[in-house]
Amino acid sequence: MSLALLDALEAINAEARMDPAAAVCLIPWQQAYLMDPAPFRLIRAANQVGKTSIAVKEIVDIIRGTHPRGRPWSGPINVTLMSESIEQMAQEGAILEKLWEMLPKHEIDPDVYFERGGGLRGTKYPAITFVSGPGAGSVIRLRTYNQGAAAYAGATIHIVVCDEPCPESVYSELAPRLLRHGGWFTILFTPVPNMPDQGWLRKLVERGVFSETHITMKPENTQPSGWARPLMDQEKIDKFRASLPAGHAEMRCEAAWEVVTTTPMVSAYDDAKHAREFTLADIVATCGKAGLPPARLVVSVDHGLVPGKQRSALIAVAAHPEPERRTSTCRVWHIDEVALPDISTPADDARNIRAMLDSHGLDYRDIDEWVGDRSTGQGREQCGKDNAQLRIQLLAQYRLSSNDRSVKRIHWPKKGTGSVYTGAHLMNTLYAENRAMVHPRCKEFRAALLRFKGDTRDPYKDVWDAHRYGIEHELKSTFVGAPRRATRA
Repeated sequence: MSLALLDALEAINAEARMDPAAAVCLIPWQQAYLMDPAPFRLIRAANQVGKTSIAVKEIVDIIRGTHPRGRPWSGPINVTLMSESIEQMAQEGAILEKLWEMLPKHEIDPDVYFERGGGLRGTKYPAITFVSGPGAGSVIRLRTYNQGAAAYAGATIHIVVCDEPCPESVYSELAPRLLRHGGWFTILFTPVPNMPDQGWLRKLVERGVFSETHITMKPENTQPSGWARPLMDQEKIDKFRASLPAGHAEMRCEAAWEVVTTTPMVSAYDDAKHAREFTLADIVATCGKAGLPPARLVVSVDHGLVPGKQRSALIAVAAHPEPERRTSTCRVWHIDEVALPDISTPADDARNIRAMLDSHGLDYRDIDEWVGDRSTGQGREQCGKDNAQLRIQLLAQYRLSSNDRSVKRIHWPKKGTGSVYTGAHLMNTLYAENRAMVHPRCKEFRAALLRFKGDTRDPYKDVWDAHRYGIEHELKSTFVGAPRRATRA
């Protein structure tokens, strides 16, 4: 190799060290993303296609004024980089390491350095400050979702980048921080089966608030411009697909919003076997034979403003009082439901629930627990619904004072990460072991068991949720004492 060529290569390497972001060879989809003029953008992409790399390159390019669309702000800018935790950002190969690789080290605070797997060092607060060059004075601050609103209260921010979707409450607090400068909000993620429900973010995309870049795992989506071969060929992609559990490839490789299986999520349910007539007296007798405490009655609700989305369920759950034995011993009876096609107000919902209870000779005081999902948003025709409004209307129906000792609160369901799949697994186990029964009158829930495959937009999800909330609440609650009158001998 000639000395001239060696000198040329060294000059290229020196230039790359001075401005690493400029040396990156972009994949065509990354180039298109950088030219998207929308201030709020979402990258929903498969694994290993370069979503994190382009996000951190954009941060550096904006700070240094080298972005292909120019720099919309003069002077120093404030960037907030967020994720679930500092530890997650600092993992080997994660977003903080990739950001560090893009930074011109001669332009940032010399006391700050990056420790692979450990994160930033040499700074009291997790932040990277530019001290020279075109971005002098600009700061990249690291934040986490669990820090709460106080962490950025009063802040004026130019750019927010979320590595993995932030909770809706965090988005609602951060978005106003961008108003003054007309800032940018970027979210990047690969959907995974156990992630929290992203319905709120999906709605913002559908409404056009976020411009979405959706990238699937294909060879052409991993091939930088000018390269002879992609980073992942089809053979490698096929092997990765084959290694994934059933249903997961749609998320990992196609970046689907959710796992949507080709079979119902509760595949063990058999309508001919599990849909049977029974009475409250039959429930009492079954509990006695099984050596279980008397069953507890639960009304659980999934709120909705759109016609046909408000759903209520009446169920009975019997389980061992010791928490560690509840799931393995519990038996469930789906007694009835309210599944009407109309738009309804909280007053309508309360009347419908009372009518359901009346049809079984039950009173408000016979119900052991009330469970209702968190509030809805605002609709075109009415304000949002929540448990407080429903409770007020129920008390009015039964002419009860809120000071009456028999009045109970309406609990929120305890929905953690991946709660839909956890709930499906629980119900599937109950039907597989013949520990659950559905009365034939629960027509919509029976249809949901046979048809719901995981799509959060499926109209059957509402009644499916209403019935599962009550089961999950009873298995997770800290109830003590006997149930009320209805299911005691």
